[in-house]
Amino acid sequence: MISSHLTKKTWLHRTPASIKLSLLSLVTVSATLIKELIFALILLLGCSLVFLSLGRQAHIKLKSLVKNFGVLVFLIGIFQALFIPINLAILMSIKMFSLIMLADLISITTPLSELKRIILKFLTPFSFIGVNINKISLTMTLSLRLIHIYIALWKKLDVSLKSRTMHNRKIIKKSYSNNFKIKRLVTPFLFNAHELTINMAKALQARSKK
Repeated sequence: MISSHLTKKTWLHRTPASIKLSLLSLVTVSATLIKELIFALILLLGCSLVFLSLGRQAHIKLKSLVKNFGVLVFLIGIFQALFIPINLAILMSIKMFSLIMLADLISITTPLSELKRIILKFLTPFSFIGVNINKISLTMTLSLRLIHIYIALWKKLDVSLKSRTMHNRKIIKKSYSNNFKIKRLVTPFLFNAHELTINMAKALQARSKK
């Protein structure tokens, strides 16, 4: 269920997981320093070009990502624009979607076991202060691998919202409003996504002990 691998091997499959995760960490930290829209667009373009370099199957996955997570990020951006300058909301939305794309690139080109092994290595120093690095590494790994399931979860909540409001014309009109969707969907989405990740981590951890 959680496999979203590209069936055809690409150059990114052959790149060591440690390098990919290190680059993701580096880009994530660097993205926080981006203050100009032009640099955020360059980051987005770079992520898109990497996707496009992986072949037709990756193109399909990119379209799905844009159609689903792109819409979610767009809605969040609109919500942010109510409280902060619109150019800052656009900047933050572009950076957010770029990082989602990078995480998905790692997800579709790296085995789950390899992801967990590398993340566990990165977290090893924290074990000396009593942190349960096994549980944390598993949760972080699943967060990378569950992007497509998060997409399905958002779709499910969206369909559920529409089905509940079908009887009321006024609410139907509102349901197509971006602000209405944000208010009704974001909270249950975040709660369900968190529960999904934790429960799957527990299930896999229990299976590994058998």
